[in-house]
Amino acid sequence: MKMSIERALDILDPASVAEHSPEEWVQAHRMACQALALLRWIPAAERKPEEDELVLGVVSAELGPHAWITDGIAIVEYDETVDQWLLEAWPEVEDVEVSHWMRLPMLPEGVGT
Repeated sequence: MKMSIERALDILDPASVAEHSPEEWVQAHRMACQALALLRWIPAAERKPEEDELVLGVVSAELGPHAWITDGIAIVEYDETVDQWLLEAWPEVEDVEVSHWMRLPMLPEGVGT
């Protein structure tokens, strides 16, 4: 049985008085754990994202003369073939350092389909 996000949130809400079965409680907690795993910051030294996967990164890079970003958030991808991080908005920038990354959230239901 597939549980909706709304139902899982209702079950997990401490103020909720809704009735639910033990199986629903377990499924709601499983969904919450999966969501948290997707939303954690992963140290870049620990592992890199999949090839061609756009992610959020904590970035430091020189964007050009008199322009740089230090510990900012940007959309990046890791190019395994050249062992290099690439900024989505500035693909020509080299020497991009990423300390941590996380997966992008899913689009809302019905958007982009």
